[in-house]
Amino acid sequence: MMGALRTDDRLTAALTGLATLGAVAVGFLVAGVPGVLAGAALVVAWLLAPPVVVVALGQVLFAPLLPADASLATIALVEAPLAAMLLVDLTDWRAPVGTLAGAVVALAAFAGLAVAGLVWFGRLWQTAALLVPVAAVVAYGLHRYTVVTVEITDEF
Repeated sequence: MMGALRTDDRLTAALTGLATLGAVAVGFLVAGVPGVLAGAALVVAWLLAPPVVVVALGQVLFAPLLPADASLATIALVEAPLAAMLLVDLTDWRAPVGTLAGAVVALAAFAGLAVAGLVWFGRLWQTAALLVPVAAVVAYGLHRYTVVTVEITDEF
């Protein structure tokens, strides 16, 4: 899906927009005016770019706004609207229920790994150092699965 201005799926655009407005509210709660500005940037991005880009931008904008000793509750509060944007984008209303269930399970597993990393390491940068290689391996695995499923390669 492209930005909300270029889509025919109004339900998905509206739900993603609500999640984006939630990010503005969370930005205000967590960081005040700079958080609102970050949220406003996400609203503009939501109008022009696919939700995956909006979520990535949200990660980049909100990370420096969090205090270095942010609690898990604060991090979860910031991540909730971003995760909602991603899940709404993953919900193709014509897709099988298993696809959505798989997306929810994968997101929950990744969030669980993030929480475990924060509890174990205690620092955001160390947790990020754990999550980046995991995300890279999973993304590569999904890429290979898609290549083989769509039969773009001779490697079966």
